[in-house]
Amino acid sequence: MPRWRWRIVRGWLATKASVGRSDLVAGHMPQLHAHILGPIGADAVPTDLDAAITEYLSRRAELERRFEVEVPRRLGDNVEAGIRRIRSRANAPPGRGGAGPQGHAG
Repeated sequence: MPRWRWRIVRGWLATKASVGRSDLVAGHMPQLHAHILGPIGADAVPTDLDAAITEYLSRRAELERRFEVEVPRRLGDNVEAGIRRIRSRANAPPGRGGAGPQGHAG
């Protein structure tokens, strides 16, 4: 699985989590494990998005050490910044960048 696909999935799941769609996030954890985390050595299906991110980063670091390579961080850093922005908007009071009545930022 290309690393860019992991970053897209992670961003999509973070958006869903930020608007309270934990049902969608939970439903995708087995797929995330089957297609991304399992193939890089994760044993268990993650319980939530934070667990999935932690497992991915841990497995990536271990594989980088094993194969003596480094996966470029630029795109991942951009996704991480986006996730932080999504989460901060979701936690902001209404009228200050938080989610609107339909769960959309704005």
